[in-house]
Amino acid sequence: MSRANDTHAALLARLSQIVGPAGLITGEADMELYAIDWRRQFPGKPLCVVRPSSTAEVSQIVRACAEAGAAIVPQGGNTGLAAGAVPDNSGAQVVLSLTRMNAVRALDPIGMTLEADAGCILKVAQDAAADAGRLLPVSLAAEGSATIGG
Repeated sequence: MSRANDTHAALLARLSQIVGPAGLITGEADMELYAIDWRRQFPGKPLCVVRPSSTAEVSQIVRACAEAGAAIVPQGGNTGLAAGAVPDNSGAQVVLSLTRMNAVRALDPIGMTLEADAGCILKVAQDAAADAGRLLPVSLAAEGSATIGG
């Protein structure tokens, strides 16, 4: 086994410890949606897709990847048209998907503030604001899949 393979195996084991089995995707077919842009023009090949459920997990993931020398490709809803959230074809980059971080954490209708996870889908945030008698005045065609964090 090569040094790169050893490093990748150690990183995958560490990431699995951080996010658990539900938060780590390594199968090529399972990673397909995370490895290509919305227009399906720019395919990539990630080492894995890691899906944290908290900011504490994100911090641990960033630390583990930095220690392993692995590049991170942050990915929100992957609805952008510039292919900025797609890994390259090296098979060495880690896609950091925010899909499990999809919650409105706090809403203050008097102060008119809403605190949401980076992976919170725009429509979820809009509905939370509406339920509180407020309007989140951002509307776009991808509001059912676009995320607050990109």
